[in-house]
Amino acid sequence: MTAPAPRHRRPRASLRARLTTAALVLVTLVAGSLIILAKPDQARLQRPFFVSGTAGGPVSLHTLTVTVLETTGAPKLQTSRGVLETTGMWVTVRLRVVATEEPVMLQYARLRDDRDRLFHATNRVDQQLAGGRMFQPGIPVEGTVVFEVAKDARALTLLVSHDPGTLNIQLEGVAEIELPAPAEAWRTQEKPVTVPSAKVVE
Repeated sequence: MTAPAPRHRRPRASLRARLTTAALVLVTLVAGSLIILAKPDQARLQRPFFVSGTAGGPVSLHTLTVTVLETTGAPKLQTSRGVLETTGMWVTVRLRVVATEEPVMLQYARLRDDRDRLFHATNRVDQQLAGGRMFQPGIPVEGTVVFEVAKDARALTLLVSHDPGTLNIQLEGVAEIELPAPAEAWRTQEKPVTVPSAKVVE
């Protein structure tokens, strides 16, 4: 009868080898976590940069310069088709816009309040500057952007850019211009706010 072949027992890993393996795994996990933290996420990459300014002074972006000339408001807005009312408040922002390098459009126009609410340029009226007018390099144009905001809006900031809010907006940037605080009289004013015509200026 043939004797069974001897069975070889696998040598057990030494304590030092097990500790070394565990340490390598830990280092790999930590390194991976640091790489993830260091890599900017998509939301951060798409976040625009802001060029801040104040009303009355020019704010320059890559392709245009914007200056806030005047801000007014009221519950009623006088248009060529009659008076428009709102449960909030109409705010009109008179701007001077000049393209600097190439023809551009002012495709992004918002008001941001102290609660970070955003109010778009209203589509209830034909906008003079926002979204439809092409600005030619070196030719300043003055006109008004009309917004419809909540009645309790405070501390308004104008945000404008030639980019409509796509991935390129972080390259172009956004002009961020703090406006004068809405006058309390605006909220109760009976006389409608008017919108002067846009014009090319010298």
